[in-house]
Amino acid sequence: MGNRSVYAKVIGRIPEGYERNIEVVLSPEAARKLGARDPRFFVKTKYLK
Repeated sequence: MGNRSVYAKVIGRIPEGYERNIEVVLSPEAARKLGARDPRFFVKTKYLK
């Protein structure tokens, strides 16, 4: 929606305690750069080699 991109490094698995439908956990800084307004939002991911 915001047509913004951010590059992030995968550092590990999603910790226990998150709901099962969570696929990505971003740092607060990455979420701010994407313009996130809510704690949960949709993202489109792409794996780069």
